Amino acid sequence: MGYLGRSPTPSPIDTSDIPANSIDASKIIDGAIAVADVADNAITEDKIADAAVVSLKSGRKNLIINGGFDVWQRGTTHSNTNDFHADRWGNGSTTCTTTKEVENNKNYLRMTGTSASSTPNLYQRLEYTFYDETISVSFYARSSIVQTINIVWKDADGTIFDTQSFTTSSSWQRFTFQFTNSTLTTSGNYIVLYPALSTGDTFDIKDYQLELGSVATDFEHRSYGEELALCQRYFEKLTFANGTMMILHKVNSTAAYGGFSYKHKRTQNPTITLPTAVNNGSSVNGCSMLTMAGGFPPAVGTVATSEHSSNWARFNVLNWPANGGTGDSTWLYFTGTSDPYITVDAEL
Repeated sequence: MGYLGRSPTPSPIDTSDIPANSIDASKIIDGAIAVADVADNAITEDKIADAAVVSLKSGRKNLIINGGFDVWQRGTTHSNTNDFHADRWGNGSTTCTTTKEVENNKNYLRMTGTSASSTPNLYQRLEYTFYDETISVSFYARSSIVQTINIVWKDADGTIFDTQSFTTSSSWQRFTFQFTNSTLTTSGNYIVLYPALSTGDTFDIKDYQLELGSVATDFEHRSYGEELALCQRYFEKLTFANGTMMILHKVNSTAAYGGFSYKHKRTQNPTITLPTAVNNGSSVNGCSMLTMAGGFPPAVGTVATSEHSSNWARFNVLNWPANGGTGDSTWLYFTGTSDPYITVDAEL
């Protein structure tokens, strides 16, 4: 076959030998061009068509919070059902033990079966409602036994949109799924995993991501501080140093009010949980000592969260002994522990 173009020379082919648009993707064998074949800065942004790269996404793509299982405000070992363990992650059925584990400086969640036959579930509810949108879910998982696990996409009312499955082994594997919902709902969506665990069986999961689009991309790493702040919008633990909680101000002869603000605005009015330790009050401005014996609510005085919002909570101490006057103050503190805490729970 004759040589096309200029006369043959020992020189390499240059751009003048290749007519414009003469080489398209179908003429390049997969693997023919290696990274070493592309000179630094040879490919600039204006040479890449918008549709040419489909898996590249910017940051803040992961709609799951605490997908790396780094934040555990409620503690790192749980054995109760219908409760949250790692922040934002719930187990809504059969009892199992859930623990925070670490491997190669990487956190992951482990579920361990505690009965002969159990099917716990793992879920995170989202504020978002996806309608006529495709989402991609990805994570790494393994289990002590080979098993097929269902992954279900549903809304908060229990309506199931789609069910898929995956099979685990004793080695970490990455699993990806795509879901598309054409049913309009106003109750939010969530994905539920249903591992089947007998006594001693384990299921491990890490790097959980949910993102818009039909391509599952690499896991998005966020700093611990960012992840904690995102979690605290739904649940936060307020610790009061040395037992002191707040100052109460008397509004009349038998009642006093006190309150606090949350670190983050809640998604909804939260449930406030107070310490159960014995409580006392120290006198200020003429108010004599108030002893709240017998736990919390105290035997003397009744404490209630009569008002709260997405930003703050107010405590009313009623049936206060008739001493001190309006405007006087007292400390409310807890003697049962050095650093008592209040929890503010607004999980979906």
